[in-house]
Amino acid sequence: MLSSNLRRSVWLAALTAALAITGCSSAQPDGGGTADGGDTDGGGNGGGGGDLCSTLTEDEVADIAGVEVTETEFVSDDCNFTVNETGLINVRYESSFDQDLQTANLICDTGEDVSGVGDRALWCPDINVLYFNKGDRSLAVQLVFLVETPDRSPKDIATELGRQVADGL
Repeated sequence: MLSSNLRRSVWLAALTAALAITGCSSAQPDGGGTADGGDTDGGGNGGGGGDLCSTLTEDEVADIAGVEVTETEFVSDDCNFTVNETGLINVRYESSFDQDLQTANLICDTGEDVSGVGDRALWCPDINVLYFNKGDRSLAVQLVFLVETPDRSPKDIATELGRQVADGL
């Protein structure tokens, strides 16, 4: 087991790298998350279901990813699930609506269309990010595995998490 200082350092490095790859993102207007990770009924998030982070529980993320969730942090509809102490699953609203996923296509050279997730979805295998639209919102599910990788493919994990999020909004 890693020391808490090393675990925090690895997690911070992973998060920094993830944000550098995908650009700065923040919740779109009218987000309803709480800083302590509690569920809220924020409503009005473009899909009628409310708070983004309430669409997934730690247990659901662990079951879907096949890894242990060791910590969660929900800030302004930016949902971070630390997994296996050194990995990260991040679910977030993108900073602006990308109607045809053109920006996502620019980011990922080898994008693959994914069906059944929201209104439109694109998997970026080089950076382990699933970009998708639901209503008038663009979202992303990003996976960062530094030390241990799950048994399932990252695409399958992100796709199932994306479906769950899109269905919950």
